[in-house]
Amino acid sequence: MPGFRWESSFRTWIYAMARNICAHSFRSPGVRELPVLQGVLNGHPVLDRTATQPWLRSDIKSRFRLLQERLSPHEQLILSLRVERGLSWTEAAQAMAGRPLSPKEAHKRAAVLRQQFQRIKSQLRALAVDEQLLESWTHP
Repeated sequence: MPGFRWESSFRTWIYAMARNICAHSFRSPGVRELPVLQGVLNGHPVLDRTATQPWLRSDIKSRFRLLQERLSPHEQLILSLRVERGLSWTEAAQAMAGRPLSPKEAHKRAAVLRQQFQRIKSQLRALAVDEQLLESWTHP
């Protein structure tokens, strides 16, 4: 209290003091790092780790990459542009053409790419079922 000089309201000064004390205590290594005594955790249940979704596991991803390598270079390029790079169909058509396309021509090529992409997905699903990466499926 002796440090209060009436340069602000008492409420503002108290708030600033409380904020500074909290910030100082959070930055202090002694507050953050409490030592764990040997044997304190004995008898406590060990929590099971949550299961990673199958499609996020590294081994499954690498097996799917191997399936993608079975595709033709053209099909791999379509997958890369659409899935990995996230291009729209029109952008993918422009990228595959290697030259500027008119809007009408780009729209036409984009429709063809969409159809090819559907076939690629079906082909990859069938390969994944054969490799037992996916359960059997029926196409709607």
